[in-house]
Amino acid sequence: MKSRICKLLLSQPISNTQRQASTIETQKSHGREIKLGISAVESNIVQSYCESKAFSDAHQLFDEMSDWDVVSATTIISRFAQRHRHKEAISLFSTMLVMNVRPNEFTFGTVIHSSTALRDLNLGKQLHACAAKIDLASNVFVGSAILDLYAKLSTIEEAQRAFEDTHEPNVVSYTTLICGYLKKEMFDDAFGLFQAMPERNVVSWNAMIGGHS
Repeated sequence: MKSRICKLLLSQPISNTQRQASTIETQKSHGREIKLGISAVESNIVQSYCESKAFSDAHQLFDEMSDWDVVSATTIISRFAQRHRHKEAISLFSTMLVMNVRPNEFTFGTVIHSSTALRDLNLGKQLHACAAKIDLASNVFVGSAILDLYAKLSTIEEAQRAFEDTHEPNVVSYTTLICGYLKKEMFDDAFGLFQAMPERNVVSWNAMIGGHS
């Protein structure tokens, strides 16, 4: 599956009782839409299933959808990733490509983060190459995910290149590279980049303080 990837080219917590009721209502709605033969609402139903955490229902409906779209696919992929079901997120991404659905920056950012969580550098590099082919690698959301991948699993030089290739890096991009420097005990580089940050947040301050403690 990994070798084919490039070739194939997000609420209030719900209680168990509320979640069950929400899922039942969504299933009833889905049943009505099937009877009416309406497919235009399938995407909204998929997202509703995800919001009520009925992932198996969402995945099944998504598999059966007549017209896949990037919003529905990315919604399920993101929900899987948020629940640390990274292999399922990657698997659905691969299926998405088979169905000729073009990923967007949020899709790529999510699956690259999943490859990092799985500690699969080879897969992450393939996803990086795939994003670059459709001019998404420099997007700040994708770029931050690529930077995180290399900072955690590869060399600091690759992380630096990813940072330099990111269009208008944000506080997340800066903080990720700073953490990479600190991990390698490159304290002067970390401090220099921290000083160069256009803005800082609690995470970036904590990274610097923790790195020097």
